[in-house]
Amino acid sequence: MTPISETNSSKLNSSAAGLIRPRSCPLPRFSRIKEATAEDLERENRQLVDLLDWVQKYEQCRHREQMEADGYNFPPIHPGIDPDSDWLCSERWMQGLPVRATLEEQLMPFGELLSQKLLARDPQEMTDVEIEAELERLFKLIADSNFSIDLKEGLPARFVYTIVREVLGEEFEFIAGGGGHIDGCSSVCPECLQHPWCETGQDSCREEDEQAGAMAFPEEVRRYVSPSPVSLALLRQSQQEHDERMKPYLDPDSDVPF
Repeated sequence: MTPISETNSSKLNSSAAGLIRPRSCPLPRFSRIKEATAEDLERENRQLVDLLDWVQKYEQCRHREQMEADGYNFPPIHPGIDPDSDWLCSERWMQGLPVRATLEEQLMPFGELLSQKLLARDPQEMTDVEIEAELERLFKLIADSNFSIDLKEGLPARFVYTIVREVLGEEFEFIAGGGGHIDGCSSVCPECLQHPWCETGQDSCREEDEQAGAMAFPEEVRRYVSPSPVSLALLRQSQQEHDERMKPYLDPDSDVPF
């Protein structure tokens, strides 16, 4: 079977002016399709044919309600998030508009973003009062957005500032309704500023903990807490209890449902 990329790619790239788009506006999640199915040409061809069909239909009517009435209920995005968000991103893509933006860009109007970026200052150069004032400004913006920030209770404001400052530069797809949840978790507990405040992070004993002889965490955390001499023993106990709880699920002969 001949891949569609050798037969219909010209149609896909230039079928009408509405499809012309800058390189910075890839079809949302479509690159994941190609990565996931590179060895399955038949499936990839079906997805590309569906995409071309949807594009040509959209160029005819450019109206979601009409397309749904004609049986085009879902844009050809895989995996889909939810119908409204998939439609939002697909229509932006057809108009040559970005389908992703950084969190900072989504929180602030463009003109305001140009004049004053969020959390622009280095926290090492700020007082605690200045940090808390900047966070208050940020949280007011987030309260009116599709995002929420949920870091660990008791985390020093300076760490909240540092974590959120990094997240502001990450790109997120536009969503229609619902929201994005930011918990600051990197899944690498010894490198996480939240480690001493995180119950989940205290359920495991990692190689870095063993090497340190205590709970391992970044050096800047020591300004607020110190690792207890008994922390390694507690981590080992928690890890052992966690492993025991997981045994039934890891046993291939177990009848325990997931």
